[in-house]
Amino acid sequence: MGQTMSELSESEKATFKAATERRKAAGIKLKRFGVLADETQVAALNELWDAWVIRWGKQRAVDNLISVMSTVEARQRDKENAR
Repeated sequence: MGQTMSELSESEKATFKAATERRKAAGIKLKRFGVLADETQVAALNELWDAWVIRWGKQRAVDNLISVMSTVEARQRDKENAR
């Protein structure tokens, strides 16, 4: 990671181009999501994220992250409303 396009090999550039074309054909538009976190939190998130991407691929990893966050939010609201 951290390479510029000019530092990539021709095969790496072709891989990125093919992925871009597949996303375009599928109507998928990528957007960036970011959060500020301290160094140890970022390290932990990176470890977990890498494991999720290996297990499910990037698309399902994001879907599962949203699902988990939604579940936690719903449970928290239920707790607050029960008081």
